[in-house]
Amino acid sequence: MHFAIRFIVSLSAAACLAAQPRKGELIEGVAMVQDGDGLLLVDPSGKEVTIRLFGIDAPESAQTCERSDGSVYRCGRIAAAFLEQWVSGYPVRCRVEDRDHHKRLVSTCSIAGMDIGEQIVGQGYARAYTKYSRRYEAIEEAAKRDARGFWGGSWDAPWNYRRKVRKQRRR
Repeated sequence: MHFAIRFIVSLSAAACLAAQPRKGELIEGVAMVQDGDGLLLVDPSGKEVTIRLFGIDAPESAQTCERSDGSVYRCGRIAAAFLEQWVSGYPVRCRVEDRDHHKRLVSTCSIAGMDIGEQIVGQGYARAYTKYSRRYEAIEEAAKRDARGFWGGSWDAPWNYRRKVRKQRRR
């Protein structure tokens, strides 16, 4: 009996994964922002798909940054608000690149042919996630040079912030 239950659960999981978009596939829908680099895409049939934007990393929701005058602010919220202005309610087209450890689809997404990741990094509200791609590296350098967005002050790379938070939780 125990084997039969495990077999049925395995079959159900396999069927769910088979229905998910695969690398290279295009998915389209209306986007809602989850955070500075994450979207919830609702396709025309009403199906919701969680998307992590490929090649970028935005500050975490609780993350703070520092302005050039030394004042501290919640830059994670600002990154999400910037993305919200860009995408919410608009038709978004995403090409699946991969799947992350949270099972989200990692995708390159665009609105009217404009790469969302490129825009966010170019305006200084996210970093190029060079651990996974160098696609936005030159764009980040230009934003940094011109002190756009968070580059007008100082901010920790989101991956370093997450590492610090994990370390503090272990104590």
